[in-house]
Amino acid sequence: MITIRKKLIYIIIVMILLLPIAVNVNAQELYPPKEYDQLLKDYKDMYDIAQKYKKLYEEAERDVTEYKKLYQQEKADKQKYRDLYKSAEQDNKNLIKSNNRLQDLIDTQRGMINDLINKKEIGVITGVNITPANPENSGVILGFDFKF
Repeated sequence: MITIRKKLIYIIIVMILLLPIAVNVNAQELYPPKEYDQLLKDYKDMYDIAQKYKKLYEEAERDVTEYKKLYQQEKADKQKYRDLYKSAEQDNKNLIKSNNRLQDLIDTQRGMINDLINKKEIGVITGVNITPANPENSGVILGFDFKF
């Protein structure tokens, strides 16, 4: 089992081995390179480009949110129109049934009228004609009626 002392010894040994690497820094590397100004300008340009893309991304996110809302509204409208269409179809079926019932009634009435028109009838007409000023012209009226 490794004790705390052994761990501490291992850590110290590793530090001693890594210390020369960290100390071996070239003095020229501490100063900015000659093209530092160009690199700084390029960095600022890249930052500006990144900001433009960030704005474009945010606009795209807003557009996506708006399109999602429009899509949901379009789905709701489609369902509404489907329901209206089904209701209109049912209304049309009811109207067709009603028209058929009315047509049956018209046909029945037409048949009744035709039966009455084509019916052969025999009739007798009678009456009395009295003339008070001239009783001689008074009499009984008798007539016959026959329809073919």
